Amino acid sequence: MQFLSRDLTSYLARMDFFKDIDVEGVDLSGVGRRNDRSTSLVEITKISEHHQAEAAASRLARAITGRLTQSDPDAPVDEHTGRNEFDSYRGPLEYSLKELLENSLTHARREGRGDAAVWLTCQFYPKLNLVRMAIVDNGCGFLATLRNHPELHDRTHLHAIEAALKPRVSCNRGAMAQILGSENQGIGLTTTAKIADAAGGGLIIVSGNGIHDTKRRQSQELHDALWNGVSIAFSCTRELLPTISISDLLPKDDAGQVDDDLDLDLNFR
Repeated sequence: MQFLSRDLTSYLARMDFFKDIDVEGVDLSGVGRRNDRSTSLVEITKISEHHQAEAAASRLARAITGRLTQSDPDAPVDEHTGRNEFDSYRGPLEYSLKELLENSLTHARREGRGDAAVWLTCQFYPKLNLVRMAIVDNGCGFLATLRNHPELHDRTHLHAIEAALKPRVSCNRGAMAQILGSENQGIGLTTTAKIADAAGGGLIIVSGNGIHDTKRRQSQELHDALWNGVSIAFSCTRELLPTISISDLLPKDDAGQVDDDLDLDLNFR
């Protein structure tokens, strides 16, 4: 890998690209001390246990929202809204991302793939005012997970992606929820896609040979490539996040109401 420039090598090292990888020909001697960039990036991180999801979601939410707020979960609440800045900004996003990570890890380990894991990373680009995040697993993919689901009308990877974007489809309920010790609401992927859309971005989702772009509303099937897991690329405009009402984006139950166990005050604004 001697072709890597010094700047690119330094950047990849900063993002922990070379972590746990034995690569010859990469000079890391010029990589200096790290500054705290927690409000603008999350280094490439591997999640292999469910208990790691909450901390990872918190880091992602902090990098996505950045200095929109100086959020402190224990800060005094506003007497008019009953919420502090953390409740209004980072809390809702963190909740959705935790759901997404939990579901990613659960689905990845089905079909005998008990050693599957999830990798994530995120960065804010100030000149573009753009946030980009990636969540990737090496599991079985949406088609294997949803092949018997009534919402999957055509057993292809592409249709499985489209089905997974529907509320409550890719959720962990019943016996699986009891095994995991939590009842995931199944809102992670759906609500994350809606947050991205409302903030001027979108998701690009890859599973099997299918690719779906929610922003451009385009889908494609590849004939010479296959990814057994699920890859999700998220993008949004950071400055638009405060205009979003999370509660308006949450999926409704059969009665047309937000589930009773969800906080109705989950809002960016």
